[in-house]
Amino acid sequence: MKYAFIATLLFAAFAVNSFADFAPLENEVLLLRSELSTSERIDKKKLKSSLNRIVEKATEIENKIAKNDITGDLNILLKKYVKKNKSNEVDSKKVDYWLQHIVDDLAMFRKMGIEK
Repeated sequence: MKYAFIATLLFAAFAVNSFADFAPLENEVLLLRSELSTSERIDKKKLKSSLNRIVEKATEIENKIAKNDITGDLNILLKKYVKKNKSNEVDSKKVDYWLQHIVDDLAMFRKMGIEK
C-alpha cells in the first residue's frame, strides 16, 4: 500500500506541468521517504547526504517565503537528527513525519499560487 501511494505521488509530480518547479525538490523528498519506508532506522550519514541533496533543491525555489519555510524545516531536521544526535542511526518514522510536513507545505504553496 505504501509503495502504491509513493508511486502515485511520483506519477503526479511528473504528470502535471504546473508542479515543474517544485518537482526536483519533491522527487528528492519522495525518494528519501521511500527509503525510510523500507526499514525502521536509517544510517545518520545516509540521512545527512539525502537531506543535503534536498536542501540543495530547496535553495532553488524562487519564492522567498516558500524557500525560507522549506529550508528552515530541513535545517531543523539536520540539526535534530544529524548534528545533535549521538546515535549512528535515526528512527525512520520520526524523519518521515517531517518529510510529510514538507510535502504538505509544497501542496499548500501550490494552492496559494506559488509554483516556483
